[in-house]
Amino acid sequence: PWAESNTDGKAIPVKVNSNQGTGISDGTADVAEQTDYMYGTMVANVSNATEHVDLVMNHALAMVSFKFVRNTYPGNGLIERIELRNAGGKSYVLTGDATMHIGTGALNTTTAANDKAIYCLPATSLVDLTASAEIPHMLVYPQADEIAEGDVILSIKMDGKTYEINLPHELKAGAAYAWTAGNNYLYTLNMNGYGFGADDEDGRKNIDVTITPWIENETSAGEMNKPI
Repeated sequence: PWAESNTDGKAIPVKVNSNQGTGISDGTADVAEQTDYMYGTMVANVSNATEHVDLVMNHALAMVSFKFVRNTYPGNGLIERIELRNAGGKSYVLTGDATMHIGTGALNTTTAANDKAIYCLPATSLVDLTASAEIPHMLVYPQADEIAEGDVILSIKMDGKTYEINLPHELKAGAAYAWTAGNNYLYTLNMNGYGFGADDEDGRKNIDVTITPWIENETSAGEMNKPI
């Protein structure tokens, strides 16, 4: 992120917005409400005699994505709002200003606020969409702390009703995970006759998580409450 005002390479300004717009791009350009900050990895043995250098760029932030799969759900699946927020006393979801070390990508989020990340759109069916450019994404500050049960709440407004769920907190293998820089956390929500349930009649979990570079592991956990 170049700007004439950036005079300290150890403290480049970055920002994650609370309101992240629609979160959907055309596959070539980010939406205006989100900025993907990147930094380069140092390349060894380069001099003024080097004709060609391959720069390796890295994402400083983490991505959270959502895919909705219709199982037995009979409704339209029109989604208007997706929200990630901290449970009381937690500070996993941060928004606002921070700084980045351009040499390492390390973020200083001491000036960021405990907040919620919101994705809103006109009531739109996102059911069974699979292409990356079609599904909603949020950018979040990475966290070193592993997600614990109840740390982060996912709220979804669908077909006029609001559902809430604790984000899955462990891998299918039983290991915990954290949002880390450069990874995309794809939350696949399996929909049943009640909208979202703990397990549907087919025995599927209501939410699965796949982690991919933006390392590939899957997680499954969580229980969706009835509409509120």
